[in-house]
Amino acid sequence: MVKERDIYLDNIKFVLILFVVYGHFTDLNRNDSLMAGINNVIYSFHMPLFIFTSGFLSRNINGLRPVEINKILYSYVVFEVLNFAFTKVTHLGFGSLSLLHPTHQNWYLIGVFIWRLLIPYSQYFSKKATIIFCLAVTIVIGFTNELDNILSLHRIIYFAPFFILGYFCKDLKQLRSRLMKYKFLILTISIAIFSIIFILSYSNAELNKNIALAYTPIRGYQEISLISITIRILAFSSSIVLSLGVLILIPLTQNIFTKMGKQTLNVFLLHMFLVFPLNAFYYELSLSSLEILGASFILSVGIIYLLAIKPIAMLMNPLTNFKAIKDLIKA
Repeated sequence: MVKERDIYLDNIKFVLILFVVYGHFTDLNRNDSLMAGINNVIYSFHMPLFIFTSGFLSRNINGLRPVEINKILYSYVVFEVLNFAFTKVTHLGFGSLSLLHPTHQNWYLIGVFIWRLLIPYSQYFSKKATIIFCLAVTIVIGFTNELDNILSLHRIIYFAPFFILGYFCKDLKQLRSRLMKYKFLILTISIAIFSIIFILSYSNAELNKNIALAYTPIRGYQEISLISITIRILAFSSSIVLSLGVLILIPLTQNIFTKMGKQTLNVFLLHMFLVFPLNAFYYELSLSSLEILGASFILSVGIIYLLAIKPIAMLMNPLTNFKAIKDLIKA
């Protein structure tokens, strides 16, 4: 019997991968104040919710699995090499052969590997104790800079609580149903937070950088102070609220984009090979920031549609599944 797909989950995955692709367009143009404001708005929720969803999809993992090596670590190595080759050939991107320094979005693969490796041990503790411990580590890790340049560990540790919260979530639709009781309050607060993030990021270049670092902490605190700790707590807390607001807005029913939410990992791994050259083309056309924003949104939807089709999935299988390579060799 074929298991029926979860339409709401596919809708969530589409919305999030859309913001991942669109967010990378805005990130490459964040020297523009409008782009920077929108970019910080996107980064305030899209990866926290993306990682929460990854945790939810990992909720049946109760022990160590060889699939994490066959698929995740294998994919990481393959796409580190491909990104390096892409950078050498096109002179675009940030490809490197150093496996200790993930290229662009590839840090997420290492994150999923580590989160899934450790999550089975949570069964030895209460859910409350696990969440409190991880939240504490998220704050404490900011005091060290030793993990800044190794496997993106600082960012991976910061985002771990979102994965754990997703892992402990039993039913996304039930969660949404409960949130609907506070729909007006959550959406009002979310709009207020989004507005503050955009206005501060748009109006002040220094605040723009600090807000970007708060929501994507790739290194420890710039200075050890109560302000630094408070900013991290506020960023983490607001990401939770904003993520809940987005979950409320995502529809439960089948939509034109629902089917495009099925192959989000392939889109995640491949999209930068298209984003970099398309973004470079913008400079040739001398487009305004508004034109870039509009074009990038349309292109983001097109990229997802292209990379989510079945032939791409078939081509990606040997690149994301070591077992597929072994089966090809045996054949």
